[in-house]
Amino acid sequence: MNTDKKRLPVMEDLQNIHYTGPARYNTLTGQAAWTDTFANTGENISCHWITRIHTCPVSNPESLRTITAGGLLETNPCPANDGSTYFLSDKTGYSQLYRMQQDHCTQLTDLPFGILDYGLSPDEKRIWLSAWDAPCSDHKSAPIVFEEHPFKSDADLGFKQQRKPALWLYDCCSKDSICLLDSRTGFLHPVWHPDSSAVLYQLKNDHGTLDIMELRKDDLWKPRCIVSMTNVSPASSNKSSMLFTPDGSHLILIGKPPRSEYAEPERLYMVPVNDKKSTAAEAVELINPLKNETGVTVDNMFLYQDDHLQTFQILPDGTIIFLSAENGSVLVWQAAILPDGHAVPKKLTAAPDNFEALTYIGDHKVLALHTSWRSLPETVLLDLNTGGFNRFTVHNQWAEEIAWQPASIHWFQTPGAPKATQGFYLPPANVRPDQKYPAILYCHGGPTGFYSTSLYPEQQALAAAGFAVIYANPRGSTGYGTDYSADEDAYNGNAALDLENFVQKICETYPYIDPDRLGVCGGSYGGYMTTYLSSHSTLFKAASTHRPLLNWQMIGYASHSAGCMHTRSAFPDFRDYLKECLDISPTTCAEDIHIPFQIQQSLHDANCIPEQVFQLFTAIRNFNPDVPCRMILYPVSGHSLLSRGPVSVALQHKKDNLEWFKRWL
Repeated sequence: MNTDKKRLPVMEDLQNIHYTGPARYNTLTGQAAWTDTFANTGENISCHWITRIHTCPVSNPESLRTITAGGLLETNPCPANDGSTYFLSDKTGYSQLYRMQQDHCTQLTDLPFGILDYGLSPDEKRIWLSAWDAPCSDHKSAPIVFEEHPFKSDADLGFKQQRKPALWLYDCCSKDSICLLDSRTGFLHPVWHPDSSAVLYQLKNDHGTLDIMELRKDDLWKPRCIVSMTNVSPASSNKSSMLFTPDGSHLILIGKPPRSEYAEPERLYMVPVNDKKSTAAEAVELINPLKNETGVTVDNMFLYQDDHLQTFQILPDGTIIFLSAENGSVLVWQAAILPDGHAVPKKLTAAPDNFEALTYIGDHKVLALHTSWRSLPETVLLDLNTGGFNRFTVHNQWAEEIAWQPASIHWFQTPGAPKATQGFYLPPANVRPDQKYPAILYCHGGPTGFYSTSLYPEQQALAAAGFAVIYANPRGSTGYGTDYSADEDAYNGNAALDLENFVQKICETYPYIDPDRLGVCGGSYGGYMTTYLSSHSTLFKAASTHRPLLNWQMIGYASHSAGCMHTRSAFPDFRDYLKECLDISPTTCAEDIHIPFQIQQSLHDANCIPEQVFQLFTAIRNFNPDVPCRMILYPVSGHSLLSRGPVSVALQHKKDNLEWFKRWL
């Protein structure tokens, strides 16, 4: 890496990153709108992140216009036919719908507990609103009574009644709002009919599969089932809405087969829509699974502050473009929409370019979020015919002054594994072969997540500080086929074996790495793996576990996943479930941790809850009181500390990780 004219990255650089949200586009005006979320580094510590909305014609990106209503979070912008822009803002405390026309901003709604999402009808006369049915927790002292599975959130360290959305309708002419569905309905992914006459939504039925429901203006917006699917259940992590085919005869959606395994990829399905009568239908799987094993699962690899990610788009020519992971990259694919499905997809882009959030604008071009080895997230204009693209936003142009270095790709075949393990290596900055350097293995979360051919600023900062950085996608990771992503391999030692073998290979490949100065760290599932390797491997000399998954009993019965772990079918006897939890809990091996060990935990983490690390810390101190062990608890932060918590706390988390390895390696 040539650093003669560029400075090396440091941890403080991470607070300067602007996270560009997905764009929306209006075909009539040619206007695009998107968000830009960045850290507030001023003196007001109550402001964690600030979100701005930008609009401009796609044909003239230089004529950028910024919309500000005065809220901290201004999200989900939508350009309208008359040149105005709709968006959500929390200016009044709860998110409400606003409309910006020229320089005049109007608040359109005043629903009591705020709006989660909205959708403008094609004729722009009405808007469906997904609105909360209860306020955020205000820490009142009154008791809360539960009769169903409770809900635990990062917002308050404890159980609370779960807020659910109700579906409202806003009339743009009369300015009136009416409630179409109350929060007991459990509706999913509402979408307007192309002729603006009806709102369709998904509803999970008693069989665990999906019904397509319709609210039609002619029927006074009364709900009616128009399709009952027999072979599709809701997608667990899908943020995309349903989309109509160009002729309006079919809906395309993302779902899963009923009773699918936890790590099984989500799939694209097509189902016919008949608004005249209710029908039972078997949805058609669009993509040939034998030709595209990875399905359409896409992970949020960049820390976006907006969840409205569109992972597929339908083109006017009757084809579909979608995002899918392959060998450590998120690529854009295209497939024909065939009556019987199972089309063989065509790859439109290639590594090391990664894409998210597709927005079709016509003429075989899309706006998409992009990153690569050397670039932070930006919106690009992608040509589907050539796979080429031009940068559309320049929010992170400052990063060009930093000497980012590309990671090298390495593969290693673990005996017995269905496929080779893919991993990445970042050398220390200005490495000299005649010197010895420490190295850090960084483990990803999930376990279904994966490292991509993207730029990871925190790892770049570790390399700039003099560490070699090793990271890999062991078994349990997505993007390499369903056999490779089997959930049991993530916890039975196979994934750990992949990582150990990969680290040893890297040490052999780069002799300047000191094998006696190896560290390991990671968050969430990566924290589980860090703890497991610390007690099962002799390779590592120091460790730092971040918000770790340590105890499935607590995850299944005391986290935000309480009651959702399917324990009744897998473990009819509760005592068997408790035994299984102990068998796979790395805390039970705390007495085997003999290396300097740091625990970094968010105090308001409702996913990997703090009680787990209290157990681990106490066990290490009891069994090995002479082992250097430190626990750091971060206030006012949840599981998404590094992307959604206070900026100062997130930065301190990264610094504490670096300083621990400086001290012990």
